[in-house]
Amino acid sequence: MQHDIFLFFPDDDDAQPIRGDFEWELEELFGDAAINTCGEGGKDGLLLAYELQDGQDVGAWVARLRELLGRTRAGPGTFFEVFPDDWGPGLPYRRVEVFGADGMLTDRPRRSMI
Repeated sequence: MQHDIFLFFPDDDDAQPIRGDFEWELEELFGDAAINTCGEGGKDGLLLAYELQDGQDVGAWVARLRELLGRTRAGPGTFFEVFPDDWGPGLPYRRVEVFGADGMLTDRPRRSMI
């Protein structure tokens, strides 16, 4: 099953990455395991989205991504969310704060990224 990964870098973080440089680092990390599906910047921060391909170990990729973000360009408010391909409102998804909690949620907070 494919999974979507959405990375959020809040604008209030001093360590917010330069989008082009960081996208290249993520492409290097994922290789053929994931493809970039979206990149947006706005008043609230930066959003990057990837589609993890079928057959990939989601838990292993969560750990790799958290480790990369923790040692490179992520500020204290950076987090990412992981959704199974068949996700819908009310179903669980995983939210990982780079420097905090990692757990399953069912309610998505409303936010404006652009």
